[in-house]
Amino acid sequence: MKKQAKRKIVFITALAVFVLLLAGGYYWLRTDVPEIDFDYTNTEKSVYADWRLEKDGTAVIYGSGSLPWLGAEYRARLYEQEKADSFYAFLKRRFDDCPIQKVVIGKDVSGMRDEDGVMSYHNYYLDHCRRLREITVDAENPYLSSADGVLYSKDGAVLLAYPADKKDRSFTVPTGVTTIAEQAFRDSARIVSVTLPEGLRDIQTFAFQYCKRLKNVSLPESLETIGKGSFFACGRLKTVVIPTGVEKIGEYALGFGIKNNPV
Repeated sequence: MKKQAKRKIVFITALAVFVLLLAGGYYWLRTDVPEIDFDYTNTEKSVYADWRLEKDGTAVIYGSGSLPWLGAEYRARLYEQEKADSFYAFLKRRFDDCPIQKVVIGKDVSGMRDEDGVMSYHNYYLDHCRRLREITVDAENPYLSSADGVLYSKDGAVLLAYPADKKDRSFTVPTGVTTIAEQAFRDSARIVSVTLPEGLRDIQTFAFQYCKRLKNVSLPESLETIGKGSFFACGRLKTVVIPTGVEKIGEYALGFGIKNNPV
């Protein structure tokens, strides 16, 4: 009996040590940030501004060119390192999609370009950056601006990106904003209530998609367009009053139910 008791104690101790090692390894993978430089000079991506990922999770975008696809480029670099037999990159790709917590945009960085090179505004460049808490822009930048950690067009008319892990539970969109850009609030983990201003005309595609805690949003009378999937997968948003001036509602704007009844 004593031998069995000892074996049981040894087994439980070994299991506990194993679990602690797994937890410690996972924590290390999630908190360790590799310092990486992304230089697009003399490459097919030379239209993008260069950037670097710093140890504290800050992505510093500098030089001239349009905003790079931060999350996608980070994962692509890990993939390259993984193919070069980096076990670290192999683990990081599977357990740490994007470690970026802050984005700092330099004075010569322009907005995003689509596949045809046309200047556009959407939030794809921050895709999967779910730990992002703040975006700042150099005051001399002629294309972009920021306020309270949120990214806007220079004139403040377009809200471009709300950090997915910004700590505020409620947010008031400033007066003067006429457009909520594509995917602007997508994946915002903490936001519960959003106040939209009179003068807002356009909520673009997937603007609030996957805002899983969002409960309250009041649409202004000035609103004209609610884009496809704007509030898709906002499971706690139970009631939305559509203003009389809305001319177009995209498919799945409020979930699956809207598909058969677009305006």
